Amino acid sequence: MNANILDETTGLPFIGKPYTIINRNHVRIGVIGLTTSYIPHWEHPDNIRGLVFADPVKTAERYVAELRPNVDVLVIAYHGGFSRDLQTGAALEHLTTENQGYELLKMPGVDALITGHQHRAIAEVVDGVPTTQPGYRAEYVGAIQLDLDEQLHINHANAQLIATGNFKEEPTILDLVAPLNDQVNDWLDTAIGTVGDNMQVTKHFEARLNNHPFIELVNQVQMAATGTHISNTALFNDEVRGLPNEVTRRDVMTNYIYPNTLVVEKLTGQDIKDALEISGRYFDVTVDGELIVNPRFLEPKVQHYNYDIWSGIDYTFDFSRPAGNRVTALKVNNQPMSMTDTFEVTMNNYRATGTGNYKMYSIDKVVREVQIETADLIGDYIADHPNIQIPQPTNITSKGFVWAKTN
Repeated sequence: MNANILDETTGLPFIGKPYTIINRNHVRIGVIGLTTSYIPHWEHPDNIRGLVFADPVKTAERYVAELRPNVDVLVIAYHGGFSRDLQTGAALEHLTTENQGYELLKMPGVDALITGHQHRAIAEVVDGVPTTQPGYRAEYVGAIQLDLDEQLHINHANAQLIATGNFKEEPTILDLVAPLNDQVNDWLDTAIGTVGDNMQVTKHFEARLNNHPFIELVNQVQMAATGTHISNTALFNDEVRGLPNEVTRRDVMTNYIYPNTLVVEKLTGQDIKDALEISGRYFDVTVDGELIVNPRFLEPKVQHYNYDIWSGIDYTFDFSRPAGNRVTALKVNNQPMSMTDTFEVTMNNYRATGTGNYKMYSIDKVVREVQIETADLIGDYIADHPNIQIPQPTNITSKGFVWAKTN
């Protein structure tokens, strides 16, 4: 089902139909399919050419009005999440059009809302309307129960998450995929090169604060692939463990988990400084002066991937200063960076659209791209440079805090 991704020419859903009606035990269940309209902010224009991403709330209003008289139960299935607290409506993140689940949940005529996109684990009932979001990696299945009376009116609603890890594997499926699974595992476990003994990431907080050889490797790969001298990337989550000395394809893919490609943008020195200030919000200082991760990057969902670490420049954060004014030194080639000069900077395609509140990045600043997934570039780079040795980077200086015992 697809109600709000439209063909630019016809104005109709570019594929599928906007809703379906399921008849089950004499109950008519209407389901409207929607997705976030924010996709053009991160997707390359060539991949969505000819498509219009209509506002899901306005689209839902139209189809709820059309469908409600013809069904007993109306469900919205929305590939999007919540930018507001479900109970209070308070903003949880920058209010864009990426996660409009709260507005859909409050829409008259909606009996249940199924969500996704943020990969949060949610099962709640809000003002009688149940909603779910089943985490990620298929860790849960969302289950919504609606109890109807004889007149098919809902008199009770419940939402829960069922953990998939409690279920046994299906032997027939395992047998079916075994030959291909064996081939894939053989390919994944083939050694491709060595990178030294300092690529393991054990202290993620420190790695983000001070840079790390593994991050430096990723940035070196990105610069080599695009012909630039400045690059940024992120330590996407705390499951990233870095690389052993002898690296396999599996090691690469379990450490660089997204199918990103690379984009080069021409940025001014001021753009770069502004971007660093956005990253500088990732850390915060307690009343006791201890450095912590800003709670906004942990709740309502973990966003380590929105903190970028740079190579090719030297910069200083003073965390005693207010957020937005923490970059106190910025150099390139050992000289202060001019705020008016322009520089080519490599980043992933997700960041290049400005996602993560990096408003200084935009498609109109793109000068070239590499349409090869970064994980493949990393694997090929290691294979082509079989004895990589990268020391601990020293290009980031951080001050204005005391070290917390828990870090």
